[in-house]
Formats: sequence, structure tokens, C-alpha cells
Amino acid sequence: MQTRKSHFVRDEYIFTNINPDRQHDLIYVEQAGITHPDPEYCIVRTREHRTYTYLYVLEYVVEGKGYIVCDGKTYPVQAGDFYFLNCGIEPVYYADSDTPFRKLWVNIAGEFMQLMTASYQLTMPVLVCHFDAEPCMRKLHAILAGARARSFEACVPELLHALIDLFEQIRAARLLRADGEQLYADICRKIERELCFPLSIDQLADDFYISRSTLYRLFMKNCGLSPKQYILGRKIALSQQLLVRNLHSIAEIAAVLQFTDARHFARTFRAQTGVSPAAYRFAHAPGDK
Repeated sequence: MQTRKSHFVRDEYIFTNINPDRQHDLIYVEQAGITHPDPEYCIVRTREHRTYTYLYVLEYVVEGKGYIVCDGKTYPVQAGDFYFLNCGIEPVYYADSDTPFRKLWVNIAGEFMQLMTASYQLTMPVLVCHFDAEPCMRKLHAILAGARARSFEACVPELLHALIDLFEQIRAARLLRADGEQLYADICRKIERELCFPLSIDQLADDFYISRSTLYRLFMKNCGLSPKQYILGRKIALSQQLLVRNLHSIAEIAAVLQFTDARHFARTFRAQTGVSPAAYRFAHAPGDK
């Protein structure tokens, strides 16, 4: 892990116990702390670092903004966001230069974390959830701070309970998001951007870290259509605009919108609108009919 920090950085280390030999313990907390605002804060995790295969990162943004970049995707985070970084990934996460974040964090590993991430289906590289995780994160910090006075082993039962509470809050936040209008709007925007590219329902669900069944329920609740019906409707609507403009042949429009061929497009268009593409173009052509 490489860290670029300016003289503004003030990391409060609540707990430090760097001992990679303990990564296979039931629970192993390597470090925990608070990062205060710094416009130059940036951390780069690579596969060359010793923690690459085992370290999970739990962070909650108290104020300000930041960004996580992983596998070609950028995840903006702001006050009120909790994010989870899986092990075995190479993220870059950094503060916004104008309003750098202040965040609470715990770097953790162990068999318990492997079990919990599997049980709660946290298999994605990065998860960002908007919920008030501050009480839970501060409780984890308090438990770890107490480990300095006692032993870490004596704090383990309390630590496990606090982590279970956190994972339950993550689960609740994901379910709430899955039923929410914001997620539906985000998915619709993605569909609109990619109408001229192959759109797989499975890939669409994967992109938003939800199941195919959850995606289906979300669309039925918000628009009364299945995702497939919605996508088809948006393709037909776009094809109508292209037909009216009369800049492309029907075969070209079929290809642009990822239909198998012009015949498939014409058959689908007629089923959706009641007329053929050619008849629709003629009926909406400018000037006298």
C-alpha cells in the first residue's frame, strides 16, 4: 500500500497491531483510526503489498467528499456514506481537493470476516452504502481502544457483536436501496446511455450489485414493466426518433439498436406500435403526405 500525504494529514491511530502472521486468526484487526481532512490524501493498494490477499477495509465518511477508483469504475463518496473494500483488489481512494473527507476506518482480516462477507454476499470489490454507520464505527473504535488496557483476546466477543451489528446495518441499507427510487433512477440512466450497446439483464444486475430477481421487483414496482420490457420500450422510442429524422436506413437503425437484423426490428416495432417502421417513417415525414 502506498500513501501520499501532505503535512496537513492528521491520522489518529485508535489501534495498531501489525502482525501478518495473525491474518488467519478468528479476527485480526491490523489498524483503526480517524483520518482528518487533507486535500492531498491518497492511498493506492496494489497486489504487491503484503495485505493484498487478506485485508478488508471498513470506512465511514463523517464529512467532506472523496473518491474510490477500482477496476475502471469511480465511486464518489460523501458525508453519510459507508464503504467496504474487499480483499484481493487494487483500489485507489483519495480525498476531494476542495472538500476533503474526514473518515473513521478499520482495517481488518481473519476467518470471521471471510465468513461474514460470504454470508452477507459482500463479494463485490467495492460497496458504497448511505446510512449512519458512525455509532457502530465509534463503538468498534471504543472496543479497540479498550484493548490497549486489557488484551485483544478479551475484547474479541464484544468486537464480534459490534461487527455483526455493522453487517446487519449494511444489509438493511442495501435492501432499502434496492427498493428505492434512487437506485431505479440510476439504473434507468445507465440504460439510456447504453441503448446502442448490448444490454444484458444479468450484467445490469451485477453492475448495481443486486440480484436479477431484485432488479425485476424494482422495475415492476416503479414502472410496472420488467427490465427487458422497459429496455425494449426505450429502444423503440429511440428508433422512432431516428425514423423521423430519416438519416439512417431501417437496417442501420436495427443494427445501431442491437436488433438481430432488420426483419427482427420490423417485427418488434410493429408489435410495440401497431405499424411497420416504414409506415411510421412515412406517417411522420415532414411536408405533405
